[in-house]
Amino acid sequence: MFKLNIIYKKNPRAHIRKSPETSTGPLRLALNGQVLFFRTPVDLAHSLKPREEPSSPYICRHASSTTAELLAEMARLREQRSRFTGLLHDCQRGLYSWTEHLSARAIHEENDWRTVFHALLMRPAAQLPYLQCAVAGYMAYLLRSEMALRLIQPFKGANEAYATSGTPDPTSVLDLAAIKPGELSETLRRLPQGEPVLIRVAQGCEVSLKLAQHQVSLSHRSGWSLSTAHGERFGLSAGPNVVGRSHENQVVLDGRWTEVSRRHLVAEPLAENLIALTDLSSQGTFIEPSALAS
Repeated sequence: MFKLNIIYKKNPRAHIRKSPETSTGPLRLALNGQVLFFRTPVDLAHSLKPREEPSSPYICRHASSTTAELLAEMARLREQRSRFTGLLHDCQRGLYSWTEHLSARAIHEENDWRTVFHALLMRPAAQLPYLQCAVAGYMAYLLRSEMALRLIQPFKGANEAYATSGTPDPTSVLDLAAIKPGELSETLRRLPQGEPVLIRVAQGCEVSLKLAQHQVSLSHRSGWSLSTAHGERFGLSAGPNVVGRSHENQVVLDGRWTEVSRRHLVAEPLAENLIALTDLSSQGTFIEPSALAS
């Protein structure tokens, strides 16, 4: 369907150039025969918000597809979002030469995302903050599309493969086959690595989490936040929030979190009571099973 050709090396600093300067000045963008004017990257991010939701024709098209086609589409969405996670990470560090390896043809045509990226990729590298906003918005679109297809899956008899072959569906967030012995306790369940999992927390409530062996709480009060046993509270903003020991993350944990990975978890608020968690770590992220939104 699409292919994203990106070249990675073990030491990205060795082959990626730093932008001499970035600009947050105005942006003029030609989209669908119109010239749009954005004063700041925040303005562009707001204008892209409606595009983050999967369109009705897209949902209807896949609702009428076969179970195999639905699972294949979900896998493609997950693969591309995983690739873009690395791109966004480089983007936030002020690195820009990855644009040389990104073609607008690799982007979904849905919601005019391909048109948006084609226009942005024609802009000077100094206007990288605008492209960063588009990458974050496109990642949100990929995640929301996959979540929408997950909701369709149970109604399409997604367990046909299990009934005929005895092989569990590997994309299920409740698949215990993906959990190694000893990783399932009486109170907490390990999240599958690299897969977004929907978590439901009612307004004014919280659930327990463990990042490796470190206890935290995920709260949903006036907003979403993570609270630690040390009395720290980290607010979670709209869009992907990377949690870990790296100073480039949105939520930075200090040296006391010895078993936490540099990029341990991605937390993205989606709706009033829903948040998506994606474990990126080797030591695992654990959560109360009752919080999983099936």
